[in-house]
Parts: sequence; structure tokens; C-alpha cells
Amino acid sequence: MRVVIVGGGKVGRRLVEDFNNEGDDVILIEKKSGLCEKIQESFDVMCINGSGADIKTLDEAEIRKADLFIAVTDNDELNALCSVMAKKLGAERCVARVRKREYFK
Repeated sequence: MRVVIVGGGKVGRRLVEDFNNEGDDVILIEKKSGLCEKIQESFDVMCINGSGADIKTLDEAEIRKADLFIAVTDNDELNALCSVMAKKLGAERCVARVRKREYFK
């Protein structure tokens, strides 16, 4: 399975680890280059330094081939935007972490 994850924080790193251990093809999109390098050194994954809301970055991640797209940055709005863009560009399934209760009404 091809999995694209946006956000390399605690949740993103854990997802990278779990999917990588399952043998999935994992691509991480992270805007902090140092974090990108650390994760890439620890796991057999591709890490793209950039924003998950940037079409060029999503194209570089070959989003149209993604079986699963997960956005888990610390910004709910960015996660939602990334997921909508990924779906429009061809990702099969998309998940956005949203924590603000006001969005669930």
C-alpha cells in the first residue's frame, strides 16, 4: 500500500513507523528539514521537505498513486485543506486529524 503522511510530529512519526513496519511504501511530507532528515535516517521512507498544501509538493509525492493520505499537522485547517487537495488530485482515501470541537457541529 502507498501511504502519504503530512506532518512529522509525534503522531506522524508513529504513523510512519507503523506503516513502515508493515512493509508499506511510505512518503512523509514535512516542512522542517531537520525533522525530515531524522525520520529518513530512522526509517526506510521517502521524506519530502515542503508543505502538504502545495500542489508541486503533492505532485512530487505522486499523490495520484496514493492508496491512503493522512494529514496530521498541528493545524486543523491545514489538515483539512491538504486532504481535500489530495482527494481532488487522485488519492484513493484521505484522513485529516481535526481536534477543534467547533468543526464537528
